[in-house]
Amino acid sequence: MVTTSSVPSPTAVPTASARPRHASLPGLDGLRALAVVLVLLYHLLPQWMPGGMIGVDVFFVLSGFLITSLLLVEFRRTGRIAFGAFWLRRARRLLPAMLLVLFTTTTAAALLGGDVLVGLGRQLTGALTYTSNWLGITSHSAYFAQTSPQLLTHFWSLSVEEQFYVAWPLIVVGLLLLKARRRILVVAATLAAVASAAGMAALHVPGSEATRVYFGTDTHSFGLMAGAALAFAVPHALDAARAAAATAAVARVRHGLGLLSLAGLVACGVVLTERSDLTYQGGLALATLLTVGVVQGLLTRRPGALSRLLSVAPLVWVGRRSYGLYLWHWPVLVLLHYADPTLPMLTQAVIVVAVTLALTEASYRWVERPVLRLGWRGALRALGSHARTRGRKALAVAVVAVAAVLGSGSVAVAGVTDAPTTTQAQQQIESGQKVLDAQPTSTIGRATGAGRDVTVIGDSVTVASTAALERDLRGAVIDASVGRSMNDAADVARRLADQGRLGRTVVVGLATNDVFSRQRIADLLDVLGPDRRLVLVTGFAPDRVYWTADANRALHEAVADEPRITVADWQAAVAVHPEWLASDGIHPTPRGQQLYADVITRAITGP
Repeated sequence: MVTTSSVPSPTAVPTASARPRHASLPGLDGLRALAVVLVLLYHLLPQWMPGGMIGVDVFFVLSGFLITSLLLVEFRRTGRIAFGAFWLRRARRLLPAMLLVLFTTTTAAALLGGDVLVGLGRQLTGALTYTSNWLGITSHSAYFAQTSPQLLTHFWSLSVEEQFYVAWPLIVVGLLLLKARRRILVVAATLAAVASAAGMAALHVPGSEATRVYFGTDTHSFGLMAGAALAFAVPHALDAARAAAATAAVARVRHGLGLLSLAGLVACGVVLTERSDLTYQGGLALATLLTVGVVQGLLTRRPGALSRLLSVAPLVWVGRRSYGLYLWHWPVLVLLHYADPTLPMLTQAVIVVAVTLALTEASYRWVERPVLRLGWRGALRALGSHARTRGRKALAVAVVAVAAVLGSGSVAVAGVTDAPTTTQAQQQIESGQKVLDAQPTSTIGRATGAGRDVTVIGDSVTVASTAALERDLRGAVIDASVGRSMNDAADVARRLADQGRLGRTVVVGLATNDVFSRQRIADLLDVLGPDRRLVLVTGFAPDRVYWTADANRALHEAVADEPRITVADWQAAVAVHPEWLASDGIHPTPRGQQLYADVITRAITGP
């Protein structure tokens, strides 16, 4: 995700003289800081910034703009583009921090064990080959799954960028050698961006999970191409940033547009959500356009309020470390989640930020900068020279460090090799699904037992608990499905009524998977009619599934308005026994499944 190209000083990497020199862009680090803060808030405190995923699109625009500008500057000055030097610079920028993160977090995951290791081999393959996005799509790995997060999911965006870095220089050279006019270049890049955004909108199925369109290079490269179009539109933007002529009036207009665009970006971070169809049908494209608006405001000769705002020291500090912050924060969050899924969200966020800042600064100071400044060999020689000048103590430290690395490597390999194939929650759901599939398709009235006139409509928690429900409510009709929410309740009840399978008591456990309005409960009651009783089961989930609290509140409020409704408070019951839940903190283990069935049975039969 994070842009791998900054605007380094001319002396950042003393390599061949053909390397382009360029002016820095005041405010660019601040824009990077905003982008990474949006992403961190989205992952750590999603109810504060539900659309913070647009930070990825900000980085895509920056990458497209900066890489294209660098290529244009080099071609103008030398008449060619040194592909080897270009890709070597990208490797120096990307690989040191990336390899350190992969090694460290994989070792930590192996030591922790359990569900965090599921799929880790595939994730490592994707990260090392920059194909994480496509492997995630083909493995049906849902990016927005809230229950069992994967350690290296965030590498999807780095994969999209690296694929761009490989292909785009070749395309740019071809266009330049054909001597295409600047206007044609701008139009071509713009059309490519429009085609990608249109592909996302067209392929997204409303109401469905969006991993395919969000991960896909084809459907999520519009930010990269929009940035490229801006670079084509502003000739030699990096050289011209301070030298281009611009009247004071034009500069003020551009600064104003940049400030408005910046405010719009923040608004998008608050308004857009991962579960809204609008996000994929124009919302992310809008965030891309707003980012272009901010960047163009930084390309004037006369610095304005925008560049001053984005050049304050704390933002610059964060922006220069944005790559490391992005790399580290997600695996730290995932490891902490599996270590203790019951941590309050704010506590979890504080711990993740503190650990991420420490790891990022250590990586930036002692790994990334030395390699970027001196190259791989130079950094190793400098390390060796430092060890020799420090004498025996340094040698002892080096020996211990090498032993630790070798030992950690063996732990990591063992963890990946022996990783489970499915999570604990998946195992419980699959077990319950087998029981559910074996249930006879009976109509209400023909069955016997405590549940002979009961219908249970549920989600994956209900699926996992099917065996316990059948024991307690023998003869009940159980209709449950993974991913179902209260927004589906009325339709499911209507179908069951048409089939003659809707009992006089209807239990609905659908408070975990999505937000819903009170109208959904009213719609359900309309389907049930005046003679049926409704039991609403509250949901339980870690704090990060923030909508569950609102859903539970809506269920409790519904009781006050309608005497036909009873609440089965699963949330209150299992909160006392979080150890009876799988590692995702949502799906019950066998003891929890029995508790789930007990809570529903008591709500039906009374105390």
